[in-house]
Amino acid sequence: MYRIGKEEIDEVTRVIQSGSMFKINDAMRECEQCEKELCEKIGVKHAILVTSGFGALASALTAMGVGPGDEVIIPAYT
Repeated sequence: MYRIGKEEIDEVTRVIQSGSMFKINDAMRECEQCEKELCEKIGVKHAILVTSGFGALASALTAMGVGPGDEVIIPAYT
């Protein structure tokens, strides 16, 4: 089980205290660094941070070319 330690708490505290919690302007550097580290950790070329599960699903569907009029079959429990 993953445990949150002092390092994680310190990083979150630093971001919150900076007041830059959106992926624009100066905060973009923080997001870019996180995306880069995530790519390295999981062995992929690209990663993108989004604000929610809906944002992740919408981004994934758009990236796959799914659009208006397309049928997407999903499990009954999502």
